[in-house]
Amino acid sequence: MFSAINQKGQIYSLLGKPREEIIRLRQGIFFCPACKQKVQLKIGEINHPHFSHIQHHRCPFEWEPESKQHITGKFLMQTFFQQLGWNANLEVYLKSISQKPDLLIAKGSKQIAVEYQCSPLPLFRLQERVGGYRRFGIEQKWFFDSSLIQSQSSFNTIILSEFVIYSLIWNAPYFQLWTLDLENRSFLLFHHILPFSQKKIFASQSLYSLLDRQSVKVTSPYEAIIRSWKQARIKWLLTPNINKKLSDQQFYRFLYQQSVHRSLLPPFIGLPHLSLPYIKTPAPIWQAYVCLELYQLLKNQTAVPKNQLIDMMKKRVHTGEIELRDFLFTTPSLEIPVQEYLQLLTDLHVFSEKENHILVGKGAESVINNSSTQDQSIRNVHSFYRNHMSHLLQIISQH
Repeated sequence: MFSAINQKGQIYSLLGKPREEIIRLRQGIFFCPACKQKVQLKIGEINHPHFSHIQHHRCPFEWEPESKQHITGKFLMQTFFQQLGWNANLEVYLKSISQKPDLLIAKGSKQIAVEYQCSPLPLFRLQERVGGYRRFGIEQKWFFDSSLIQSQSSFNTIILSEFVIYSLIWNAPYFQLWTLDLENRSFLLFHHILPFSQKKIFASQSLYSLLDRQSVKVTSPYEAIIRSWKQARIKWLLTPNINKKLSDQQFYRFLYQQSVHRSLLPPFIGLPHLSLPYIKTPAPIWQAYVCLELYQLLKNQTAVPKNQLIDMMKKRVHTGEIELRDFLFTTPSLEIPVQEYLQLLTDLHVFSEKENHILVGKGAESVINNSSTQDQSIRNVHSFYRNHMSHLLQIISQH
């Protein structure tokens, strides 16, 4: 551990202290912040100076070994928040929940537990830590090391592991994720996160320098994201149906029953919008269920209540055809992404809406048999995004 209580009852942290000052503390008496037992100061040539229990016993809090990366990141964030006028303390043991946040910051009556995650953590451990703060009404902020975010060749395409996706924050009207980039001494905010599938995610990025907190650099222009999304949509329609997952087999069976081939689906099936992370199933698949179900219903009735369509989608969730995401900080939802997608289809005049009912729109007849060949389908995608780029930009660039 890097913090201990001195004889005056004050918490003393070794992080950021000169080695000469730490050496002068060798004869001092210190106590563990958790169990209040005596600890000794260890100053070696390899490991960072730290406190260690003198007697071997079970401390009520397990003090885990930390990497140099984690130590550096915690100290860097402490300095940053102190410069902002916050009272920032490292390794404060919260007895009420038996937890030790990486950083506890306070200003006036406001107190926030800050966690900096450098390595993958089992979901149940994340849930325990998040739940502990939540039960006692402690506000929490989580930062992930930038090494946990994999960037692909396209600068606006990222790969997030499942445990990171669980930690996405809904900051209406979009999802976001904060990371710490030690190499560039900056916070990197991923925002307007748009998952096309479980492995392909598009996002915009904003860089906040820790050295000059006024400087902000925004990357990944929204128009570039939409272009990348369009290319992913074209690649998806050309991909052979070789996946053996049960949910995919159910989807292809559904298309067969509708007499539709995946490569010939219209371009407004698989559209980007900001609530996409709520649904784990790839966007083109769950949006195909929405469109094709609506199309079939509107063949036999003049209007479809939205609640009727939502209930049909809930049944597909129950059967595993559509899979929702669980989150640590956000309540799962099917209604939010489906409602947003329906609004987008209404804006594009595929369907129309009246008194919470969906009606046939100008483009409803093109839901099925929109294209006769794959080449025609690709041309339709290019034409659609060219004609509707301004509206799609308006949808995903909301702040």
